[in-house]
Amino acid sequence: MPRNNRSRTGLPDEMPDRKQPEGSAPTASGLDFVAPTEFVELPSGGRFYGEGHPLHGQDTIEIKYMTTKQEDILTSQTLLKKGVAINRMLQSLLVTPELDVKDLLIGDKNALTVAARISGYGPDYKVQLTCPSCNHVGEAAVDLQQSITVVDGTDWGELAIENGENNTFIITLPKTGVRQQVRLMNGHDEARIVEEAKKQKKHKLAVSTLSDQMKRVTVSVNDITDRARISDFISKMPALDARYFRKAYQKATPSVRLMHDHVCPQCDYESDLEVPLQAEFFWPQS
Repeated sequence: MPRNNRSRTGLPDEMPDRKQPEGSAPTASGLDFVAPTEFVELPSGGRFYGEGHPLHGQDTIEIKYMTTKQEDILTSQTLLKKGVAINRMLQSLLVTPELDVKDLLIGDKNALTVAARISGYGPDYKVQLTCPSCNHVGEAAVDLQQSITVVDGTDWGELAIENGENNTFIITLPKTGVRQQVRLMNGHDEARIVEEAKKQKKHKLAVSTLSDQMKRVTVSVNDITDRARISDFISKMPALDARYFRKAYQKATPSVRLMHDHVCPQCDYESDLEVPLQAEFFWPQS
């Protein structure tokens, strides 16, 4: 079930004084500090990492607070052009040296991303939100600590999802009746999908991010594991099944969600909107 509890996410209720962070150890000069760390809850609870993985069975991960070192990474033009600045920044925050940030499940990586943003720039986040009633686009001030919800991926409702072998799920599609076995995405999958989208744009081809993602995470369809046949099935999948798959996959994926109780200044419509992570998330204007 969704949980909205800052103490469980590892996000501090109040940010410590940046001049003298809590847990720091100043030297006699008063200028050298031991960087403080925090424990961030993993939405996956460590359930989907294999034996031998540093996060197997772990429900938290320890990271350092952001410093000027991480700001240098985020503003590196070389890393920004390569699209790896955020990954490099997160990697530099990990306390466990043998852990590769790309090995993290996407939902767990998202939890680290939000925690890092709060430690570096505080919980206040200004974002553009679109009213679902009148389509008015306006700026909203979001408190990240108040809006974060940890979702463990077990609240499936009436969706046809069941647990499969080797940390997989089986989604039964409504129109074709196909049993589609899938696994959770990690950082390596995300990087491959982004790279494929770049190639498609370069060659002026239609970008097929959604279907590429589906192909990558699908283990089998009706117990068929041949990659060519899986790809062919997904390319021809009815739209109804594709939409159902995306909804079910999102429900089964442990992650964090940022929700904001928004009142439209144009039409006064009240709604609970999901907060998008826009460019200003790590590059705030003020």
